[in-house]
Amino acid sequence: MTSHMADLESPDLGWPSAEEIGGTIWKAQRAIERAVDAWLAPLGMSSAVFRVLRQLHLGPGQSAADLARRLGFAPQSVAAVIERAEQTRLVERRPHPVHGRVRQLFLTEAGNDAYVRAASVISALEESLAEELNPPARNLLRRQLIGVASRAQALTMAGAQPPGDRRDATKLGSTP
Repeated sequence: MTSHMADLESPDLGWPSAEEIGGTIWKAQRAIERAVDAWLAPLGMSSAVFRVLRQLHLGPGQSAADLARRLGFAPQSVAAVIERAEQTRLVERRPHPVHGRVRQLFLTEAGNDAYVRAASVISALEESLAEELNPPARNLLRRQLIGVASRAQALTMAGAQPPGDRRDATKLGSTP
């Protein structure tokens, strides 16, 4: 077992425990994000820039607000990423044909080329991540993760409260 694997599995780290699915997924996601950043670094690109390029590749003409919603990023974070991508001439802003104040974002030719190269790197990383999983295991893991994400979204939309008396929250220093 590598030291990175030990970071994900070790019960002495305190959080997450083996029973905490969300915490374990979060730690796996952070490890994957670090790998993505490391694999994209030779291209001079971060995972955040890649995500923006991907969204613009899939749907040209989005606004910064559209991107923030789709990516789940804070608008300020997306603005900073877009600014970096503009400075390196990967994206360009154009006025919206109907809404004068809205600026649409498009990949430049250099941005499209950078996206294609980065997508190839990400594809190789994805293959490497799943290397030890046979196809049925890959499909099962994917379906289960989609299920957990779907359940989390449903709980969010329903405004679900944890079981127990809501007054217990005040004991932790929060307000109901």
